[in-house]
Amino acid sequence: MGILNITWESLQKVLPPLDGKKIVDLGDQEFAYPLQYSGLSLRFAKNYYDLLGVSHVSIDWHGKNGAFPVDMSKPIHASFDNRFDILTDFGFSEHVLDQYHNWKNVHDIMAPGGLMIHELPGQAMFPAHETCFWYTPEFFEGLAEKQGYRVVEVRQQYHQWHLSGWVTWVVLVKGDNLFMSPEEFLTLDLRRN
Repeated sequence: MGILNITWESLQKVLPPLDGKKIVDLGDQEFAYPLQYSGLSLRFAKNYYDLLGVSHVSIDWHGKNGAFPVDMSKPIHASFDNRFDILTDFGFSEHVLDQYHNWKNVHDIMAPGGLMIHELPGQAMFPAHETCFWYTPEFFEGLAEKQGYRVVEVRQQYHQWHLSGWVTWVVLVKGDNLFMSPEEFLTLDLRRN
């Protein structure tokens, strides 16, 4: 999906000061319109973080555009455990076939107290995502309850362009516990087209 103007505006409202933080983007997050910053036209979120001097990694299965090649549908290497303070996911998780491992990996790579920010398809048959998962606010509320995450925000917002439709915007703070079992995960309100 990428970073639309509404995504960027929502992100700026919840990001803490970035000094000393380690950030991970799920996907090589591209701006729908290049971000104008310090006289430059930036195409990817990593360009913005690089200009700020923030420690940043992009994860994507294809390893393109500077992303670290990781398959989130399989257990992630232990060297990533508790590594990141901030995670952004603006149209990545819905593409991962093994949802249990995706969400377990998200949990495991985050440091306790880490901020997880997701904006994912929030309706059936989201444009150009007809074979993907989609997420209700109830999915994230259930995930937060089972995992002991603190909910900062869960809501739906509408994308006007380039993919028009409802997305679920969520901001969670990780606790300090292990991820649930696959059987517990199956009780969440996960949807697939």
